[in-house]
Order: sequence, then C-alpha cells, then structure tokens
Amino acid sequence: MWQNTPLAYRLLFVMGVMALGVAAAGSGTSVAHLKLFTCIMSLAGLASLGIPFLTVPYPVTMAEVFMGLQFASMCLLALAAAYLVRLGKAHFVRIDASATHHGGEADARTSRV
Repeated sequence: MWQNTPLAYRLLFVMGVMALGVAAAGSGTSVAHLKLFTCIMSLAGLASLGIPFLTVPYPVTMAEVFMGLQFASMCLLALAAAYLVRLGKAHFVRIDASATHHGGEADARTSRV
C-alpha cells in the first residue's frame, strides 16, 4: 500500500497527523483525550499481533496486523507533537513572563553610575 504512494503524499499524511497533535495541544483536556485514544489504539495494535495465531495467515490478514500497528504509531506521533507544542508553549510563556517582570530595565545592582 505505502510502496506505491509518492513521497509527497506520505509527507502530507504525516504533516496532517502532526497538525492533529498541534490542534490538540490547545488545551489540557484535548491532550488527555488524545492520550486516552492513543492508549486504546496502541492496545488494539498490540492485540492485532495475535491475528496470525488466531486465523490462517494469508497476506490479507497479515496486512491487517501492519495496519493496526501503523495506526497506533500515527496516534503516538500526534501525541508526541501535542506534547512538544505544549512544552514549547510553556517555555516561551516563561521567557515572556520573565521579560515582562524585569520590564527591560537594568537591575539596580548591575547598573553603574
């Protein structure tokens, strides 16, 4: 399935998944929901590893194993993007708050007359 897909389409798909994570980073509850969804899909992806043991392994059934794992990995990518955006947002808010606190003025101990 992915072998015949052009690289531009693959990159667009990955960027769309990352955009989902960036959109979820807007609030803590959205990240929590995405985390719960990712946990559920990761467990489903792990459960899909048992398909060859429960059925006769044909190429069609093996493709379902890989689809479950690919979907779980895409959910993990979206969750990682959400955490990175929240981490960056907290970092820049901290820098902005420290600049506002000092007011851009020199400290009395460091200024010389």
